[in-house]
Amino acid sequence: MGFTQQEKDEVFRILAAILWLGNIQFADDDKDQAYITNEDTLNIFAYLIQSDPESCRRALLYRTISTGTQGRSARVSTYGVPQNALGVRLCMSPRLFF
Repeated sequence: MGFTQQEKDEVFRILAAILWLGNIQFADDDKDQAYITNEDTLNIFAYLIQSDPESCRRALLYRTISTGTQGRSARVSTYGVPQNALGVRLCMSPRLFF
């Protein structure tokens, strides 16, 4: 198909990231808040998408709600439950392609 080696490497990196994302596991603590049980997998995923692990953790675990308009707006971030984190993970995989 005429792909350069760099283009092939990028495709393989994205595919590897999707596979590692699927290996991230969640559990809930005594407050019913989700956390990632295998940080090493999160670190590899973050490396593959060229991000930092903390940003990936926040994207997977926190739920942010924005309210208001113009000058009177607010943002509230809360921990999600493991089921929500699984849903975020599921929705994130196809987005890595675009």
